[in-house]
Amino acid sequence: MQAGLSSTQSLQLVASLIKSCQESSDPGIQLWYCQSADETLSTLKKSVNRNSLDSQERQLREDIGCAYFQLAKVATGLDAKLVKKWGEKAEKWAPGLKTGSKTSSKNKKWTEDIATLPDNIFPRNTRAPTLPWTYPKVDAAVKDTPELVSSLTLLHRASEKTLHKNSLDENTLKWLDDTEVNEDEKTRLKSLARQLSSTFIEEKIKDKEAVAEIVVLAPVLTKDDFRRLLGEFIDMLKMTSLLDLNILAGLAQLIKDAPPDTLHPQDLVTILDVVSSRLQATHSQAKDHVHTLVVTVNDILGAMADQGVSKLDKVELHEPLLNFLVSLWDSSDPHIVYHARSAYQALLCVPDNEPLWKARLKRVSNVATGVVSVAAGIHGLDTGNLLDGLDRLQEEFKRAGEFVLAVRSSYAHNDLMTSLKEGFKRKNKEPWYSALRSADEFLKLGELVDFRKLVCEAPFRRHQWFLWGICERLGNLAANKQSVWESMDQHGAVLLLCEIYKDDTTWGSLPDLKKYILDILQQLSSPTIDVPEARASFYELSTNGGPEKQILYQECEKAGPSNYHIKTGISRFAVPSMLDRVQGKADVKADLRRMARRKASEKREASYIPPRAKDNLQASDDTAVDLAETVAGFLKSDRKVLLLLGDSGVGKTTFNKFLELHLWSQYLVREGSIPLFISLSAIERPDTDLIPKQLRKLGFKENQIRGLRDRHFILICDGYDESQQVRNLYTSNHFNQPDHWRAQMIISCRTEYLPTDYQGRFDPGDEGTEEGQSLFQQAVVSPFNDIQIYKYMEKYVDQNNLLWKLSDYLRVMEKIPSLQELVKNPYLLSIALEVLPRLADPGQDIEAEKITRVRIYDEFMALWLERGRKKFEEDKELSHEQKKAFQSLCNDGFVQSGMDFIRDLAVAIFEKQHGKTTVEYSKKIDKGYWKDRFFSLDGEVPILCNVCPLNRNGNQIQFIHRSILEYGLSLAIFNPALEQEGYEVEEQAPSLKRRGSIASRFSFEVDEYKEDLKRNRTEDEDLDSPLFKRSYLKERSIIQLLVERVQQDTTGCFKQRLFGYITKSAEAEEYRTAAANAMTVLVRAGVCFSHENLKGIRIPGADLSFGIFDSTQLQEADLRMTNLQGAWLRKTDLGRSRMEGAQFGEWPALTHEKMEGTFAYSPDGKLLMALTEEGVLMYHTSTWTLASLPTSIKEEAEAKIATFAFSPDSSLIAAGRDDNSVVVWRAKTGMMVTMLEGHADLPRDVAFAPEKGHQFATCGNDSTVRLWDKSPFLQGSGDWKAGLVLRGHRGPVLTIKYDKGGNIIASCGNDKSVRIWDLASRMCIHILTEHTGQVAGISFSPANSSAYRQLSSFAFDHSIKLWNADTGVCEHTLQGHKATIRAVSYSPKGNYLVSASSDCTIRVWDTLTGRLVNTIQVHAQVNDVVYSPNGLQIAAACDDSTVRLWHSEDWTTPGPILSGHSDGVKHVSYAPDGFQLASSGWDESIRLWVSVTSNQQQYRRHRSEVTQVSRLEGGKFIVSRCKDSVRIWNDATGSLRHSLPNNLKITVMATSPCGLQFATAGTADNIIRLWEPQSGQCKLKLYDSKERTVAISSSSEQMERITDIAYSSDGYRLASGCLDGMVRIWNWRDGTLIHRLKNSNKGTHLVFSPSGSGLLATAESNIIQIWDVVKGVRLHKLYGNQNTIEKLAFSSEGDFITTAAVDGYFRTWSTQSGALTLTLNHGFAKPALMTADASKGVMVSSNGLLSVYDFLQKKRLWELPSSGGRAAVALSPDGRLLVHSAKDGLLVLWDITNGKSVGQFKTLTNRITSLDWSLEEGKAQTKITVGHEEGDISVWSVVEMAPALTDAVVISAQQKYDFLLLWTSANKKLNVEGMSIEGVKGLSSTNARLLEQNDARGKPEGLWKKAQKVITMNKVISNLKKAVPVEE
Repeated sequence: MQAGLSSTQSLQLVASLIKSCQESSDPGIQLWYCQSADETLSTLKKSVNRNSLDSQERQLREDIGCAYFQLAKVATGLDAKLVKKWGEKAEKWAPGLKTGSKTSSKNKKWTEDIATLPDNIFPRNTRAPTLPWTYPKVDAAVKDTPELVSSLTLLHRASEKTLHKNSLDENTLKWLDDTEVNEDEKTRLKSLARQLSSTFIEEKIKDKEAVAEIVVLAPVLTKDDFRRLLGEFIDMLKMTSLLDLNILAGLAQLIKDAPPDTLHPQDLVTILDVVSSRLQATHSQAKDHVHTLVVTVNDILGAMADQGVSKLDKVELHEPLLNFLVSLWDSSDPHIVYHARSAYQALLCVPDNEPLWKARLKRVSNVATGVVSVAAGIHGLDTGNLLDGLDRLQEEFKRAGEFVLAVRSSYAHNDLMTSLKEGFKRKNKEPWYSALRSADEFLKLGELVDFRKLVCEAPFRRHQWFLWGICERLGNLAANKQSVWESMDQHGAVLLLCEIYKDDTTWGSLPDLKKYILDILQQLSSPTIDVPEARASFYELSTNGGPEKQILYQECEKAGPSNYHIKTGISRFAVPSMLDRVQGKADVKADLRRMARRKASEKREASYIPPRAKDNLQASDDTAVDLAETVAGFLKSDRKVLLLLGDSGVGKTTFNKFLELHLWSQYLVREGSIPLFISLSAIERPDTDLIPKQLRKLGFKENQIRGLRDRHFILICDGYDESQQVRNLYTSNHFNQPDHWRAQMIISCRTEYLPTDYQGRFDPGDEGTEEGQSLFQQAVVSPFNDIQIYKYMEKYVDQNNLLWKLSDYLRVMEKIPSLQELVKNPYLLSIALEVLPRLADPGQDIEAEKITRVRIYDEFMALWLERGRKKFEEDKELSHEQKKAFQSLCNDGFVQSGMDFIRDLAVAIFEKQHGKTTVEYSKKIDKGYWKDRFFSLDGEVPILCNVCPLNRNGNQIQFIHRSILEYGLSLAIFNPALEQEGYEVEEQAPSLKRRGSIASRFSFEVDEYKEDLKRNRTEDEDLDSPLFKRSYLKERSIIQLLVERVQQDTTGCFKQRLFGYITKSAEAEEYRTAAANAMTVLVRAGVCFSHENLKGIRIPGADLSFGIFDSTQLQEADLRMTNLQGAWLRKTDLGRSRMEGAQFGEWPALTHEKMEGTFAYSPDGKLLMALTEEGVLMYHTSTWTLASLPTSIKEEAEAKIATFAFSPDSSLIAAGRDDNSVVVWRAKTGMMVTMLEGHADLPRDVAFAPEKGHQFATCGNDSTVRLWDKSPFLQGSGDWKAGLVLRGHRGPVLTIKYDKGGNIIASCGNDKSVRIWDLASRMCIHILTEHTGQVAGISFSPANSSAYRQLSSFAFDHSIKLWNADTGVCEHTLQGHKATIRAVSYSPKGNYLVSASSDCTIRVWDTLTGRLVNTIQVHAQVNDVVYSPNGLQIAAACDDSTVRLWHSEDWTTPGPILSGHSDGVKHVSYAPDGFQLASSGWDESIRLWVSVTSNQQQYRRHRSEVTQVSRLEGGKFIVSRCKDSVRIWNDATGSLRHSLPNNLKITVMATSPCGLQFATAGTADNIIRLWEPQSGQCKLKLYDSKERTVAISSSSEQMERITDIAYSSDGYRLASGCLDGMVRIWNWRDGTLIHRLKNSNKGTHLVFSPSGSGLLATAESNIIQIWDVVKGVRLHKLYGNQNTIEKLAFSSEGDFITTAAVDGYFRTWSTQSGALTLTLNHGFAKPALMTADASKGVMVSSNGLLSVYDFLQKKRLWELPSSGGRAAVALSPDGRLLVHSAKDGLLVLWDITNGKSVGQFKTLTNRITSLDWSLEEGKAQTKITVGHEEGDISVWSVVEMAPALTDAVVISAQQKYDFLLLWTSANKKLNVEGMSIEGVKGLSSTNARLLEQNDARGKPEGLWKKAQKVITMNKVISNLKKAVPVEE
């Protein structure tokens, strides 16, 4: 190629010549253009490799062919030979192109050369990016220099009449109006600007910050002030020996922003003269600064061109600078080359002093393309018309045409072409530079659409330096942190960068440019800029392109970001700034940096493990992410408050302190927001002046605090709960309001401290930065997971010199599952690692029940105090007084003295400070006060303060953790060490007296000591217990510590003491607070109160939820305000008790004979409407009474309502009726508003438009969707009118839904489609047809916004689809259900979706990814499912008559099961406030429940039905098994002692005859494990070593699953059966294998003989083999059974055996002869039970009969009615009574001696799966243990009733026995059957109806109504004052 033209430039030249030819009308000129283009192509072809397969070479060949095609086309009519010649060349270089044929797409693209971009890149113009200006108040200090500039700019524009005031916001306009008339204020502002300029000039050292500040001010300076400032800059430039880059950059900015008429041309000439000489001298000395220098010179030259400077000296200035810039073009650094070329172009725009005729001659002779003339100069280019001229860039050729003809004879053709081409290389103003300057104008004005068009349509868009400049500007746009670009615009910049990188065809494949783009993205991804989209885009590009491109990417990724930094738009001023100094502001910068250095140097906790957090309480712990990342995202967002929730000890404070140190470290690197860690409990009244108060604590002076008023703070507020706050600290401090402090807040708080509706205490407000975005965010710190626990233990062991190794800790953790749960709490983990070596030996058995939270605290406190004692013992510098005090403490017991101190201090803090943790102590002020007792410097106190776990900060003292405070208080209530040693707790300080009135009926909740109580006080020291001083019901941690004390108290003294408080309260009123606390603790500890005499007790406010009070005497008790949710109150006598305000957790059922089950709450929650076959029922939810319906509804009731909906404001009800009409009623009055007609068939659904409800829609069987609009002009009965009719469905339309904004409607129907309608255009915008079955339902996600809307649909094809409602694209198809999907429900945040199905499952889906999160197996069909409004819970309506709840934070653990319906449940719905749940069923009732369950309920149940229950150690323990777990329970308390590891997959379990052991086997490894119930430890593992070897070596020969295990009665043999047919006999004492007996090839059931020497084993399912296990030989093989044997047993003497098969046959055999001796045929039935002595058996037949057989008498004794099916059956220990389960959870008791029913009773659940009846050792009492289908365990005492009581509850003919509930693993439902409420006082009418419906007996004395608001005297006086007229 000639003259160094690149291929791209050559093709651009050809394109320009061809286009000029087309536009010329002179044939001679046209031919010259064509021949010139042909010559250029001929030269270009020489550089092309025609055989290359490279994509770029192929593209070049194709472009040459396209060029020849265009030449042939434009030459048509000029020269036929040339047309033919060029056509042949076109075919040769680009096969497929035919002369005269239609232009191909490639050819068209080549000629038009317009790029296309995705629509989401700069789709619209935006407002011009500006700074967020603020304006100072009159006479107030100006915040900063930009505020001064904005003020003066506004005033100047207003005075020049160039300001459109209607474009100003209200605040700005008011400021302007006030200031314009205030001459003093205007003078003050101008004076500040002049002083600031003078200050800069007077500064001796002008650093970078000072220059940055003064150039901001330049545009608003007066002409004189500006000239002085400019002169200062020029003088500095002249005087410096080396070029000062800061001055140079400032000078460039000064020139750019110069006010009009302030610059003189000679100024700029002088500047350029100095710059030129300095530049070349500096360049030769300092190569490293070349880039910065060239960039700055480029800016100056651009400013000079914009200012119109001309006539530079060609020889002295212009030409040397041009040559210098050209010399940089050969640099290997493309950054330098670009800026040198750009500066070169700028210099060409500054004309020299060459004569005009010479310049014109050169210009015309060098015209190569029309674009050159377009770029003749910056000021000759109109950016407003630039884009219109892009398709006419060759226009200059027209003007040059005549001159070409004139000089044609003077120039040789070749010389002319050489000159034309040379113009591309030197001394031509290239169009790309002009376009880039125009791009700057577009960006400055926010005209992004024009910017996009320029980039796409510029003919030179592939030009390297044009693209380089575009990429530079895109990077600056994306990185700009100061201008108010919208995030969408900055995102578009990143997308365009990626497009240029990826699309080599459109934008070229220059490697340097690709590297530059990657460098920009890396810089944008860096922490200092942090553009999230850039980070994602950078990683996305790793897979783009071929190998070469990926290698380039890898090199860039490895090298990291370059030193050529992107401009972020942030100017940094000094602190204090020059303006601050002018105004006299305080200098706080040094103090802040000193604080930052001190904080950054503080020692971090060595074993710190970063916590993880989830988004909200309902999210699963599996979704938790690094909390630091969450906080970092919050700080970068516009949100203002982050609430950090978590349990006590989860690590909130530790993280907050770590965060503070991290933020201070960042502050040292880059000054920004000021972080403040604030302990809220240490601040007096933190609800006001929070920041100044904390700054004063840190030592800042008042003038410094005022100087920080304009700074932004990050407030890390720790311990919201410990400060006892209830106010919103953000709003009460007025943060981010005008004239107030600016801050973001991170507030930590214990979860348990907050009420359910806690968000209002933290939410900054309902305004957001974008649509739908809140300023509030929360994060919930998750417990440690296994990885975090391991890492912490690893660090802990590594950093401490310990006796234990990491393996020792891991071994103990593995042995104690309960400990694994405890140490998920980080604080408990830290202290557990300290004390475990004191509690356990890794090699010995450990009792898990002893390793509890309170036991760990006991040992930790003792260890802490022992270390303190040792420290003082080793201290050689103690004074005489200190030694004496220390010795005194040691004599009294040092550890115990410390415990007493902790206890007493905790009590005092709760009594005197109401639990506020921080104590402020002043020796002078607090002398003689209670604080002096704990913190004085006298006697033993200083030593105790020093050794106890206290933190001291100045005069503030607090425990190292709040849990220590709570532990200390629990010691004051019960100290087991003192109890065991016989000590008495010393008297505590007296409590504070109660203030105020005691007239309230509920005054028991406050501390109250009456004068008569003081006079008559007994000597009982218990009255000083903290339990008497206040209620601790809301202190969950304290209650839990006391609960553990009760459960661990082996002596029972604490339990008895608490029980004593309860009983004494019946006699003495002063015991009532303690009694309420005691009752709460005992109930939560699982203590049973069945059959107790508690008459007259006073326990107001106690939490009795889920307590067991079966047949308890509670007459005349004070039960006001008690919580009785889920309590078992069967047959309890509440006669004459007080029950004002008592809550049962349920409401009475709403029943009606023909209730259909369709109901809905009104949006305000005040009404509930239900449909019946006869009409409408409307209930007031405050009283649950029926609203009286007006005549209008009754008259219209003949037409049955099919569907209805409330309006959003709850004022209206719209209903579709079976007469095809739509009726609108007023909800409160029931008066009809209007009747609307239009549907031709039954309306199926009604939906109101959101918010205002100005419209509602109906759909129906007539295939239409109809809109009904509310007319704004009509206010009468006819204010609704027919609107739009939407047609398109081809069958009945079943459901309609509005989106959140009310802009679109979705509908679905029988035609398998979903349609989306746009209400603005009245068009169907999407038809979604991917379902293959009828679409049953749709719903919009509640998280939708205008930017994105998601729609879900479910259909009879068993699938759910998630659609993008804006694009109509199906994003996810959710598959997994095996049967009809009944319902779906979004979580409130839209991140999850739950679905319910007839396949008995509920599935939880992630709506973002479509991933299945969890599958919940239910035991019945699920008809409906719904999320609670707060997202914490889901409720499901099930076909087994239950409503089941799950906590959404733990899907794996079942929640409460609400029983009460007598038939399947159809529908569930939460009340709008979320506190109530309603369910309707086929039993024609609606039942009402409390959705928020009590803290009392602990879900310890199995996760599936309990298949086996047995008692061990004489009834001391109960072992239960389900399909995947085995659990051991303490029978006395019901506490869960041990859970065996689930990974064993246990399928078989057997208990030893002595009850000291049980054996298990599972499918995990087929090993038999022998367990000890006391410790829960595996004592021995039994496995056949020979078989294990085979199993390891060959998978095909693995040992089969173990099917049965049996213990012998002689005490040492154990048999195991296996699917491989082998029976093994073991000695379970030492684990030796005695015999291998080959039995059969099928499963085996085993039974030992009474002597233990014989063994029965089934073979082939229906064959029996009798073995002699002593000799290991088979005695008999018995045939005769035709079907599978399920039960078999030896007789008590071992002389015969009995079998029962599934065909209903009982058979007996002689063990001596093996002969069949008896056959009894019951018919096809299921064996249910066989006695251990083989004398009796029970069969359950399919017809529901239960038959009892006596094999000794050889007959059937009785045939008893039963429910049939899978009945569980058990015999009493004496064999006289039989109990079996019937349907609906009924237990029926029979006397099998006479076949009579002697009792029956309804248990907890609808289905019982296992029973055990045994005698409690040492007692006459028998207990029945029940295993339930839902995984529960319940234990009942069987009581023989006195004859006088048998008629109390008569269910059967005779009730001789009753069942008393002793404990249950998870109580679920309220039971008041037979409860007496005779004469009860204060019971509400609602509760009275509830109890009556649930079979309570008696009539209450008076029904209580909620008291009206009390009008106090102060209120009366206040109202009177308001009523007094004000004198004028």
